Amino acid sequence: MSAQPPRILQAAQDYARARGARVLSAIAKPRTMVTMASAAQAMARERRHRAGLRRGSAPPANDTPAFTEAVLREALATRQIAAHFQPRHCARTGVLRGAELQPGWYRPDDTWLPAADFLPAIAQVGLHEALVQRMLECAFELLGYMHKDHGLRLGVRVPASVAASVSWAQGVAEQAERAGIAAEQLVLEIAEDGGARCNEVLAGAVAHLRLRGFHCAIDRFGQGDSTLSRWFKVPFSELQIDARQLTQARENPHARHILASVIAMAREQHATLLVKGVDGERDLALARSLGCHFTQGAQHAAPMAESAFVQYAALLRYAAGRSQAPHNPDAG
Repeated sequence: MSAQPPRILQAAQDYARARGARVLSAIAKPRTMVTMASAAQAMARERRHRAGLRRGSAPPANDTPAFTEAVLREALATRQIAAHFQPRHCARTGVLRGAELQPGWYRPDDTWLPAADFLPAIAQVGLHEALVQRMLECAFELLGYMHKDHGLRLGVRVPASVAASVSWAQGVAEQAERAGIAAEQLVLEIAEDGGARCNEVLAGAVAHLRLRGFHCAIDRFGQGDSTLSRWFKVPFSELQIDARQLTQARENPHARHILASVIAMAREQHATLLVKGVDGERDLALARSLGCHFTQGAQHAAPMAESAFVQYAALLRYAAGRSQAPHNPDAG
């Protein structure tokens, strides 16, 4: 614990005190103060979403779920709901660095539903945690299969209302350990929900995950409850910017100045920066000029099924190997 960054130590201390635990005074070490918080410690290209399949109909715009809880539970249990993977690349070199998992539903009638068509029903019947669990299973399966690609990180989006639990965080750590997956290969992307009231517990849960080696991101920074207050309270290791902010920065000098300030703040705290929605060369150039580390969007590839992502990674690996191989003029 004593070797951890100050933001993690502070979050652990705040969480422990909020739970009524007695926190020991910080112990001085060279150039740092270490807080002992025992309570917190315990605690695609594959046919762009199968374009050849018939598109399922969107849910009706009313208060009644388009799908019952029983139907959704069955879809999760029988793996009809599975992950598509949108690649993430190094902004500077273009090297593949991982992917974000995005849920989709392959229905028995051979229709495919994107997440937007069933996520409202998932939320209404209270199955967010079950969906996160399904996405974690997909992530562990792919990471187990691609075990040689140690540099890849997979991002799983988690509602703050789900993540704000140290016991949930411990459960994720135990699942990864059982699956033989290194914690640093998973990025838990905390969504913009939950309200300010959950930030204290969320800080404790994220501190717990960081101590176990996981990456934790604040998703869609600046939207909903993904606020500056949450950023300062919770020891995130990554800040994620979405397409809307990128578009505003491209078209409005004032918005660009604000975004540049946010990025500078995050870099000062040694956080990594990911930009989503990079759909062209202009977006990529802007992300690079702002000092972002990773980019994701149509400029690289659309979300794709697991098999397509495996092929995508293999082709990039092969191309990189070819470019680095010494030229032999006598060959061929």
